[in-house]
Amino acid sequence: MILKIGNKGSFTLIEILSAIVVLTVGFVFVYESFFVCLDLFHYYVDYLNLGLLLEEKLWEIKAVLFNNPASFVLDKDGEFMVDNKVFNWELNYELIDKQTGLYQIDLKLEGKEGRRKFKILRTDFVFSQHL
Repeated sequence: MILKIGNKGSFTLIEILSAIVVLTVGFVFVYESFFVCLDLFHYYVDYLNLGLLLEEKLWEIKAVLFNNPASFVLDKDGEFMVDNKVFNWELNYELIDKQTGLYQIDLKLEGKEGRRKFKILRTDFVFSQHL
């Protein structure tokens, strides 16, 4: 039997460096996708919270228009403050059918959080008891 000295099954420096590069690139992709998902999660949480605030404002407006639209003056714009972020809302309403007292309500919400811009538009209709 002849002993082979120097031909052991070991890794070369280039193989180790290429493995480190592949693992590093993999970790970077996992890290980046984690933060993208986290950013989207925060976006949708804010969207749901703002949607609830917008619905509440819409019900307020509908109650005023349903009960007596002539005696009340509605604000045409305003702002919501959510987690130290300012979101502006704008109201447009008009009498569509005078015989039935049908009003169309358009409520728009706009804001900015970082690079993302929020824009939510809700349209609803309400009949007034008083003409």
